[in-house]
Parts: sequence; structure tokens; C-alpha cells
Amino acid sequence: MSVELIDISTCKRNLVIEVSREEVDDEIHKLAQKYAERVRVPGFRPGKAPLVIIKQRFAAELKSEVTQELIKRYWKTALSDHSLRPLTQPVVEHIDAEPGNPLRFTLSFEVL
Repeated sequence: MSVELIDISTCKRNLVIEVSREEVDDEIHKLAQKYAERVRVPGFRPGKAPLVIIKQRFAAELKSEVTQELIKRYWKTALSDHSLRPLTQPVVEHIDAEPGNPLRFTLSFEVL
């Protein structure tokens, strides 16, 4: 994870957080394994569908869930690493979650 702190004004900050592609792919793989245990895929017995098919069929859902989970996991870590105490709940302004690329997102918040 890499974090870039940007001072927008005296009271507004942005954090640009980047999570490595390998970590994103690993999380997608773990979630696909959980999906494989509980989803029904025509032509396969329950729990026996190959991960390749699970990843193809549920690509959008997997990407969305992993993106949300990684944002939740890393925004608090990034704030504490930089000793920032936001006055308001940070707002996710920009998410770049293209397949095969690192996950990048921007948090915007106000500080004292």
C-alpha cells in the first residue's frame, strides 16, 4: 500500500491510496473461493464449479466487493499512519479499479 497526502487548503486534505495489483488479485481469488462454495452454476454440482468459471461469471460482483473491502481496510490505516484526525467522515472521491491494475482511490476530508 502506498499513500500520498495532498494539502488542498489549510483545512482540507486528500489521501491518494494505492493497493498493489497482487493484493487485489489475491483478495479476488479468496472471495471467488467463498463464492464457489455457495453459488449454483448450471452444469456443475454445488460447490464444484471451477474458480475460472466463478471468476468469469461473477467478475463484476467480485470486483465490487473486493474494492469496498479494501477501501474499508486501508482508509483507517492511512489516516493513523499520517496522524490525521478528520473532522468529518472521509469521502471517497475517485476510485480507479481497472482489472490488472493497482486499486487507487482518493479520500477527501477536513482537519483542524
